[in-house]
Amino acid sequence: MDKFLEEAKNNFFKREYKSALVKYSLVLEKAPQNKDAKIGAVLTDMAFDNEEEAMALFEYYEASKFYNPSDAESIIENIIESLSMENLNSIELINALDRQLDMLRDSLTYEEFLDFANERGDFKTALEDAMFNMKIIIYKKEDFIDFINRLLDNNCLELALNYLELSLILYPDESFFQKIFNQIQNQNSIENKNRPR
Repeated sequence: MDKFLEEAKNNFFKREYKSALVKYSLVLEKAPQNKDAKIGAVLTDMAFDNEEEAMALFEYYEASKFYNPSDAESIIENIIESLSMENLNSIELINALDRQLDMLRDSLTYEEFLDFANERGDFKTALEDAMFNMKIIIYKKEDFIDFINRLLDNNCLELALNYLELSLILYPDESFFQKIFNQIQNQNSIENKNRPR
């Protein structure tokens, strides 16, 4: 199956779309839920009518698998679903994909950031370095909760408050965020009262 996927990808890059589609179909026949084959088949089919757009999406998908393997499929599926070929011309699409690819290059997943922090030996210093130079992308709510806890453990209260305000918009029913937000606000309120005037 991997052999067919690799051959299909090579066919696609050589613009041999009929051969690519046959190979993706063979994979889907054996494994109907294979995401690579599904995405490849959709993009190959798209290439018959909109070659430049399909090629740009395919290249973006392959780059996403390299830079962000855990979420590459969902990223490209969302793009394909939301893409309206009537509203985007080739240049706009390619420019949009280039911007997204640049963002991926200038970002770290939370897992990569934790590795970076471990290498640095200091979460707070690693955070300052990472935030100055790039974005930290957090996809899972559990990772976000871990990030908030680490901010609090490292006395980054103001930053934790900023993230918590955002989280309350994204997850209004999540009691953890509301509880922590209230605790930090109460702590800040107490500290402000105890400061000499």
